[in-house]
Amino acid sequence: MPGPAPANTKRSAAFFDVDRTLLPGSCLFPLAAALRRRGLISRPRLARLALDHVRYRWGGPERGSALARARRALLRAIAAQRRAILLDVATTVVNNEVRPRIYPRAINLIEAHREMGQLVFLASSSPQDYVDILADAIGADGAIGTEAESPDGIYTGRLVGNLAHGQDKAARVLELARERSIHLGSSVAYSDSVQDLPMLELVGNPVAVNPDRVLARIARRRQWPILRFEAPGSPTPAHPSLNSERSREESLADVGHSST
Repeated sequence: MPGPAPANTKRSAAFFDVDRTLLPGSCLFPLAAALRRRGLISRPRLARLALDHVRYRWGGPERGSALARARRALLRAIAAQRRAILLDVATTVVNNEVRPRIYPRAINLIEAHREMGQLVFLASSSPQDYVDILADAIGADGAIGTEAESPDGIYTGRLVGNLAHGQDKAARVLELARERSIHLGSSVAYSDSVQDLPMLELVGNPVAVNPDRVLARIARRRQWPILRFEAPGSPTPAHPSLNSERSREESLADVGHSST
């Protein structure tokens, strides 16, 4: 069995949280709405999820419980469903509803990291199958997510392991780094939430994106970069073209990286 790769062969990587980091709100709620259209989630439950989406998007003390309810509802909805069918639904949702909502500056950063030869991964507590599809749609190298049990291609409604959240998400990042010979000291992580502090502390270049109040305070105290992303269609001045080399360099400069 080969030993660990020498340090000089290790690559750096960029790890992106998804909800409220790559896009406004949560990527789970559009999936819930699509499952409702398939008759897999009841109308009253979807109405509750819609209210939770508003609470989650605007933050506040109920933000964590709102997302937890969405995850429980989705697990119940997919129980006894064929994985292939859910993958088809998720692919449509990602392409038509989630991908167009991603912050343009986030896309700039992903492209810039890749041009520098760095690996790019999503790190989310959303279902693994779902974030894998999103990662593929935006050109990332892979994703960390919460795995739903699906023996023989049928979801059971149970999880494999723990929710990829907080300390468990950080543990998954560390595991991935070991598997892929990633040098975390030269890597970067992006998140909006203090819940991702364990992941942010793993890397040499943590970045707060649209941070919650607690994470903003920590970032200022530790002198971490703080980025403010605007949603597509925002009334604020337009961002440079996604294909603009200058916009990519500016995005990296915001987090203290150089393209050379």
